[in-house]
Amino acid sequence: MSAAVVQHRSTTGINVTSVALAFSSNVTAGSLLAYLSSDFPTGTILAATDNNSNTIALAASVATTDGDNRCDYVASANSGATTVTGHGNAGGADMFLHIYEISGCVTSSPVRDSGNAHSATGSVSTAGSTSLTGDAVLAFFSDSPQPDTLTVGAGYSQTELQRDAVTNNESCFSEFKAATAGGTQTATCGGNATDVLVMLIVTFKVASGAGLLTNLDFVPGAGGEAVPSGNSVSY
Repeated sequence: MSAAVVQHRSTTGINVTSVALAFSSNVTAGSLLAYLSSDFPTGTILAATDNNSNTIALAASVATTDGDNRCDYVASANSGATTVTGHGNAGGADMFLHIYEISGCVTSSPVRDSGNAHSATGSVSTAGSTSLTGDAVLAFFSDSPQPDTLTVGAGYSQTELQRDAVTNNESCFSEFKAATAGGTQTATCGGNATDVLVMLIVTFKVASGAGLLTNLDFVPGAGGEAVPSGNSVSY
């Protein structure tokens, strides 16, 4: 079984201290929720909150001179209508909020790996190589000072794009995939020209079916010792 997106939405606010967004449908109990928030210009992006008494933790964050990106998560959601609020600094900023409900992840300590980058290349990779096939991979890109229409990278889908073409000319983009192979995960996006992007990537652990272990069954050998039967079991 692989992780999968159930629903996702995004919004933006101009010169605000917070921005709120509700999921389109009631969240299912036990789902993983990911709250991606970003602010421009440089400020302090704070932990997201929600109205459904969920326990929210930080998965990863990056702060740069071109803005901040942050990913908070709920490991095992409470069921029901859920509105998420992203929080910025008291002075106000242009804020972006992307929210995802994801099924198929473990419900305790789900963060597998993360990474960040600050460049114009449109590519970000996890710092480690521990991800497994089926893990949820979520990438978040912010773009300033042009509201470029960023586009999905190879192997990814489930995208959200918000653009501010009014004031500071910024955009934020997110994309998802279930990992098709273990190891280091890389996310890319198109549509950028020369702007320096702020980028974040997080992988969340798939709940089951991540791989195959062989020869786990043992039978008696000729001398009574245990030897592999050659059977395989999935885990």
